[in-house]
Amino acid sequence: MDVSKGPAITVLASIFMVLATLTIATRIYVRAFMIKSLGLDDYVMVFAYLFYLAYLITQLVGVSYGIGQHWYNLEETRRQTALMCWWLCEVFYAPTTTLLKVSVGFFLLRICVKKIQIWIIRFFIAGSMVCGTIYLLLILFQCSPVSYWWDLNPENTGKCVSPLAFAVLSWIISVLNSFADLTFAIIPMFMVAQTTMSTRTRIAVCILLGIASM
Repeated sequence: MDVSKGPAITVLASIFMVLATLTIATRIYVRAFMIKSLGLDDYVMVFAYLFYLAYLITQLVGVSYGIGQHWYNLEETRRQTALMCWWLCEVFYAPTTTLLKVSVGFFLLRICVKKIQIWIIRFFIAGSMVCGTIYLLLILFQCSPVSYWWDLNPENTGKCVSPLAFAVLSWIISVLNSFADLTFAIIPMFMVAQTTMSTRTRIAVCILLGIASM
């Protein structure tokens, strides 16, 4: 029996769209109008939200063209459109994760006072931007011409990066990004450890900042 996963994708994408919108709206309202402390991290987060919104919308459009359904149930034109939507999802998701990391880094810079920690954060912000840019370019130009990624016409010719090479490069970038995530999670612990808060409070704050950083 053929079971489409389209409805589940639609529900999840819609839920995350609402949650992301409420979260960013609340954040900007509090930062801009209540505490009047809108910073660079907030602007970067807004851009991350816009890319994430584009990612979710593309998911929903892709579902209408067959994402989540069995391949053999789709006409060729719908297959191509579904593949193009899948490719666009990857294109939008890459800058989303990069900008989220950069936003967290800028936030930590706002509360960090030690020079060594500041330089470490700056280094990983720059590293995240470089890795994110390389990964985005890898996604954009993994096939030549670009449309060959979703073009199913056997008469058209092109070439793509081998799946193994793409997987290896993606793995390397993922490892570097994970290291940046870990660094952004650990640094707040050193910052909080030097405060005069109680041990229980420091542990709670460290956990919250660590989760937020990752």
